[in-house]
Amino acid sequence: ARVPGQGEMIRPYGAYIQALGQLSVFEVGTPVRKSGKSVTLVLETGELVLSLPDSLDLRKTGQWIRSETLKVKTDRERLEKRLHDPAFQARAPREVVAQDEKRLRDLKERHGMLAKVLEQLGESR
Repeated sequence: ARVPGQGEMIRPYGAYIQALGQLSVFEVGTPVRKSGKSVTLVLETGELVLSLPDSLDLRKTGQWIRSETLKVKTDRERLEKRLHDPAFQARAPREVVAQDEKRLRDLKERHGMLAKVLEQLGESR
C-alpha cells in the first residue's frame, strides 16, 4: 500500500541512493521491478528497492558505503557528546538543542540504512 508522503521521507536520502546505484537520475514514486542485482531497504512506510546496474563494482561500492558509515558514526558520536555536555545544555538556546537532537535522530537513521545496505551487499558477493 502506498503511504501519503512516503516519497518526501525518501527524498532527503536521494544523494546517497544516487551514489550507491551510480544513477544518473533519482526518481521517487516510480514503480520498480526487482531484477538482477538489487538492494532492498525495509522502511516503516514500505520498501525501497534499488536495481543495481550489472556494471556496478560491488567491492568499490562497499568501500564507499563503509567510508560513509564511518563519517556518519563519527558525526553521531560527536553530536552525542555535545548533547550530553551539561555546559552545552546550560548555555545553548533551546532551538539549537532541538536542531541537534533532530540531526542526531537523522544520523542514527542514516547509519542504520547504510548498515542494512552493507549487510545486503555482503550477502550478494
